[in-house]
Amino acid sequence: MTINYHIPIFREEILAFLNLENSNDKKIYVDATMGDGGHTYGIASYLKNKGRIITIDKDSEAVKRAKLRLKNFSNIIYVHDNYENLENILKSHNISKIDGIIFDLGVSSFQLDSSGRGFSFSNCEPLDMRMNPEAYITARDLINTLPEDELSRIIREFGEEKWSGKIAREIIKERIKNPINDTALLVEIIKRSIPRKFYPKHHVATKTFQALRIAVNQELVDLENVLIKACSFLNIGGRICVISFHSLEDRIVKKTFRWLQGECICPPRMPVCGCNPNKALKILTSKVLIPSEKEIDENPRSRSARLRVGEKIGD
Repeated sequence: MTINYHIPIFREEILAFLNLENSNDKKIYVDATMGDGGHTYGIASYLKNKGRIITIDKDSEAVKRAKLRLKNFSNIIYVHDNYENLENILKSHNISKIDGIIFDLGVSSFQLDSSGRGFSFSNCEPLDMRMNPEAYITARDLINTLPEDELSRIIREFGEEKWSGKIAREIIKERIKNPINDTALLVEIIKRSIPRKFYPKHHVATKTFQALRIAVNQELVDLENVLIKACSFLNIGGRICVISFHSLEDRIVKKTFRWLQGECICPPRMPVCGCNPNKALKILTSKVLIPSEKEIDENPRSRSARLRVGEKIGD
């Protein structure tokens, strides 16, 4: 049986930024969001079993798929965990320093198309949206139990959806009659909540689904701290590469990189700067990188991707 693997975004750019040509048996790289192992495969192919690669993913199915894809490489360590536990993961493998790390913050094609967990609004699936199938809270739980103001807040803040209030009200009306258990019904509710003349160019449910997915998986929780911790583990000259897919993530990455570079990120009226006085990172992407037209043609889902890269220059 042929397995259709997720197409890694910015594959060639990341391989170039990681300085793999200078690798040796002592170098250690981390793929903090392994998914189907696309970026890991690229790194491993280049290293030819030199050094080590630590791969992390909270989706047990992703770990299984990646192991199958990467079975010919002997220098890979697989970890089923959340990248938020990066420090404990590295310490458990007696690793104090690394030479490169990747964060691909998106949802994989497998999760969208084949997992059956309700990430996609194109299929009728259970309202799950858990990246880690062993996690407790699902999108169904949020939709059917949260009060209207909290639902509205989640959709507004995490989806940047201006019709969040109307969508939340319609959800409440529907669930009084019957529980909302599948994606098809939720899409129908969203469609009737937004006047047709205000439908966006992308699918009308995109922002609400994004918001629920972020809330279920707590995707923005501690992202800033994890990036700072990852930088602290880098050797001098080591690189950190972060791919984000929406403005909420990208703003956190941009702000954190600037702070690590020693820039002031205080609000304009702050009387005294409380920012980081040390320059631990040099930003290598003065402007955020976006996919080429060729990459978007080959992989339309890459169109919203943004890549930022930094190099460790001090502690």
